[in-house]
Amino acid sequence: MSTEPEALRLADALDAEFVQGRISNSTGRESAVELRRLALKQWVGLTDEEIAQGLKESWVTEQAWQSAVWWAEAKLKEKNGG
Repeated sequence: MSTEPEALRLADALDAEFVQGRISNSTGRESAVELRRLALKQWVGLTDEEIAQGLKESWVTEQAWQSAVWWAEAKLKEKNGG
């Protein structure tokens, strides 16, 4: 089994399809570039303290799980420049 990340394998496959003319616009090529960028990015996780704080803030609402997920998503995007 390959140790190459799945995103990089998919990017290579998209490039091959573009070169062979099976993808007729640049969308496949642009997707391949973005997949490579994301696969090579060093992601920053959340600390235990950040998770605890987010859960505390989220549990006061009726939709606790949804709120917690939204909080975690926003925090990760903030920490990872996205």
